Amino acid sequence: MKTLYFDCFAGASGDMILGAMVGAGVDPKALRDQLALLNVEGFKIDFETVDRSGLSATYARVETVREHKHRHLSDIRRIIEDSGVTDAAKELSVRIFTRLAEAEARVHNEPVEKVHFHEVGALDAIVDVVGAAIDIEGRRFRVLTEAHGATLVGDACQRNALVEDRPGGDGGVVAAERAH
Repeated sequence: MKTLYFDCFAGASGDMILGAMVGAGVDPKALRDQLALLNVEGFKIDFETVDRSGLSATYARVETVREHKHRHLSDIRRIIEDSGVTDAAKELSVRIFTRLAEAEARVHNEPVEKVHFHEVGALDAIVDVVGAAIDIEGRRFRVLTEAHGATLVGDACQRNALVEDRPGGDGGVVAAERAH
């Protein structure tokens, strides 16, 4: 099993997560092919290797046509459930959007069904979330965060979203230094 460790002490955008996944070995063409199964028009995703303050990273850029739609959870679920992505990726994507809707509902003191997403409901956010779900489920990653009790040593520039092959193992977390 492979373990993917997210150390998002300052948050992470969907583009950052997709870039990290490609940097960890996900094939960009395979991801694009899977995202085409969303059956929605108006998006493009590109990846490039960049240098940020001496650190190498994979930069993901999701470009979409300009929309002025505010989608409800039911709209997003329909897009995902009507797509051709795997059932596992559909399930994870819907779980992510449901949690976001529940958080919005609490903040605005309204039922989940009434929540309408602005940025989170935009096409680029749908591509980000479904793309990450495709990567996680397709590669059978186990995802860990600090909430799981795993701690990596070193400062922030030395920590990295990490994947380790552990055939038959427990998918434990290790730390690696990538800063040079």
